[in-house]
Parts: sequence; structure tokens; C-alpha cells
Amino acid sequence: MRALRPALLFLLLLALAPACEPSTEQERPAPRTEHATFDPSTWVGRSIHDTELARWIDTRKLPTEALWVLYRVDCDHCREHLRELARDFPDQPRVLVLLALRERGDEDRRVVDVLPPGEQVDLPDHVRWHVTAPWELEIDEQGSVRSAVAPESR
Repeated sequence: MRALRPALLFLLLLALAPACEPSTEQERPAPRTEHATFDPSTWVGRSIHDTELARWIDTRKLPTEALWVLYRVDCDHCREHLRELARDFPDQPRVLVLLALRERGDEDRRVVDVLPPGEQVDLPDHVRWHVTAPWELEIDEQGSVRSAVAPESR
């Protein structure tokens, strides 16, 4: 029996060895890029919870009776719009929800330098967002989209 112990121990260690090998970053597959196309103008009159946006974030955890702003951190137009909202906030305070349409590498291209006070939400960065930003969504207390405006189109 004593002679079998080292052999059994060896077989046990051999069986466990593959499970103990360290993994490397190179072995992990790259995250899959998904695509999402938004046209916020089609959301007017609908519940924000029933829009394409609700697929990507839990809209029910965010304030209603608020202005929701979709923006990109690497967008010059978004930077100017957010600066304007921040500048006007002391005279026109309101509940804001700031929704960043994140994409891989956008932090390296960041131009947004000021955010007004509000709840900040980052949408997933593994998604390629097909929507021109910024957008302002007026959400009423029931969660319906009262208006959807692209500030650059005013």
C-alpha cells in the first residue's frame, strides 16, 4: 500500500495540473462589439422604459421629471452644450441625468471638460453607438418622453 501512495499522489497532481495553469490576457477573446442605433425623435410620447435605451441601462433607477442628456466625451458639440448647461444651472436649476455614450478609447480623445450637476451614467463601452449627439430628452414624472431635441438642430 505504501508503494501506491506516491503513484496515486503523482496521478492526482497530474490530473489537477491543467486546472492550475495560470491564464494570460492573450488567451482571453476580445470583447465582442455590439451596435445600437438610436433615433430619440421617435421616442416622443413613449415611456423611456420602452425605448431602445432601456436595453442598455436600467432606466427605472433614474430620475423622471428630469432632463436627460445623451452625449459623447469626445464630441466638441457635446462639450459646448454641457458647458452651456453648467453655466446656466445656477439660474435655471433642474434635475439632470447625463448619459455618456461610451466607446472603447474615447477617454483618450476626451474633450468634455465640464459637467453640470446631475446623475451621471456611462453606457457600455463595448457598443458602437449610432446616434448623433448631443440629445436632450424631457422626461415627465410618469417616465414618458415629453420632447427629444438635438440642440445642434435648434
